[in-house]
Amino acid sequence: MIKANLFSVLESLESRMLFSMTPAQMVAADKVKIANDKAQLTADRTNYGQLVSNDRRQLSSDISSALTTAGNAVKADVAQEQQMIQTDQKNGAMTLASDRATIAADRKAISADKGNASAEAADLAKLKSDESVLTADSAALKMTISNDRATFGARIKTDTANLNSIRKGGDTTINADRSTLTTDLKAGASAIATDTKTLAADEVQLLKDEAAELGSNLFGYL
Repeated sequence: MIKANLFSVLESLESRMLFSMTPAQMVAADKVKIANDKAQLTADRTNYGQLVSNDRRQLSSDISSALTTAGNAVKADVAQEQQMIQTDQKNGAMTLASDRATIAADRKAISADKGNASAEAADLAKLKSDESVLTADSAALKMTISNDRATFGARIKTDTANLNSIRKGGDTTINADRSTLTTDLKAGASAIATDTKTLAADEVQLLKDEAAELGSNLFGYL
C-alpha cells in the first residue's frame, strides 16, 4: 500500500523530471520562484500604490487650481464692475454739479438783467440750453452705468457658468486626471491579482514537490 501511494506521488513528477531535475532541485527552484513572486507582488503594490497616490494628488491639485482660478475670475469681475460704476458715478456727479452750477449762474444773470429785455431773452435762451445739457448729461450717466452693468453682468454670467461647470465635472484637465486615476487603479488591481494568483499557484506547487521529494526519499528506503 505504501509503495502504491509513493508511486502515485512520484508520477506527478514525470513531466518535470524530463528536464533532468531531481525532486530536491525542483523544490529549490520552487522556493526561488516564490521569492521572486513575493518580490514582484511587493514591487507592484509599492509602484501602483505610489502611482495612484500621485494621481490623486494631481487630481486634487488640478481641482483646487481650477476652482480657485474660476472663483477669482468671478470675484475680479464683480470688483471691476463696482470700481467702474463708482468711477463713472464720480465723474458723472462732477459733470452734473458743473451743469447745475452753470444753470444757477444763468438764473442769477436773469435776475440781474431783469428789465433789460434783450439781455433777459439771451439769458433765458442760455438757461434753456444749459438745462438741456444737464438733462443730456444725466441721461448719458444713466446709460453709461447701465452699459457697465450689462458688460460686466455678461462677463460675470460667463465666468460663473464656467465655475459651475468645473464643479459639475466639465473641466477637461480634471476629467483626464480622473480617467488616469481610474486606469491606474484598474491596472494596479489587475497586476496585484495576477501576482497573488501566481504566488498561490507556486506555493501549491512547492507543497506538491516537497511531498514528492519526501516520497522519493522514503521510496529509496523501501
